Amino acid sequence: MTKSIKSKIISSIVILIILVLSIIIIKIIPINNLENIETYNNKIISPTIAVGSIIPSFILEKLEANVVGIPITNGILPEKYINLPTIGSVMEVDFEKLIKLNPDYFITDIMFKEKLEDNLDKFNIKSFFIDTKNLTTLTKSIISLGNVLDKQDQAETLADSLEDPLKNIKDKINLDNKKSVAIMFGSSQSNLLADKNSYIGNIVDKLGIENITDDLGMEQTSGYIPINTEKIISYNPDYILRISHGSKEDTKKMFDTEFDKNPAFKTLTAVKNHNVFDLDSSIFSSTANLNSPIAIEELINIFYE
Repeated sequence: MTKSIKSKIISSIVILIILVLSIIIIKIIPINNLENIETYNNKIISPTIAVGSIIPSFILEKLEANVVGIPITNGILPEKYINLPTIGSVMEVDFEKLIKLNPDYFITDIMFKEKLEDNLDKFNIKSFFIDTKNLTTLTKSIISLGNVLDKQDQAETLADSLEDPLKNIKDKINLDNKKSVAIMFGSSQSNLLADKNSYIGNIVDKLGIENITDDLGMEQTSGYIPINTEKIISYNPDYILRISHGSKEDTKKMFDTEFDKNPAFKTLTAVKNHNVFDLDSSIFSSTANLNSPIAIEELINIFYE
């Protein structure tokens, strides 16, 4: 056997030994180590996010997003975020702090879009705005955000859970014989009627209840329109829902005074049947939020139990 052949055989054996050892090493690496590497890599590639308001912060928590900055607020934020750097208040973003954080995305409520978008564009900060107008717009925003952050599965699960109680009453909804409702949304300064574009009005619509504002032909509204006492009386709703904001006691007194001073209110079906309900504004807020299942359940109890 020549030296050349011997050399080739030895080289082949060495290569074979290396391959076998490599396979053995790979197999004996603990599974936990591999998982740690994957988790670490995911954290590296996950977009960093500065959040500017409360409701989006809870959505991001549910999506397990990589939040690096939060707003200063008197409201409640997810506990896991409370020690993160701040970027100014909910109402006034500190762009100097935001720029220093250099997040991949700035995410906040759509109500702040007009105020912020010029500066966000100026400093080349990518943004996403959560539409909290009502439950439909909120769930659509969550799905869209899931696509942006590559969190589609979590987003679909979250969006679906917000309307979960609706699945239990499909057989109770009678679209041919709808019950009617007037939704009075008031503060100590003014009274409004909530239409189908509002948070509570949107839920009422999903429950198959007819809102007395539905026939006004106003498709695009803020969700609230000036109250029309005559319309409430002429429409004679089966139910009246009252939501007091601001000073709740003062607003409730205003509602009660208006009902007492106008004898026509006492003739309404809702009043006669004791179907006038004062709702908790902490549950029925002016904007959609992740507590919608609680709001839906309470309305189901009013209309269908």
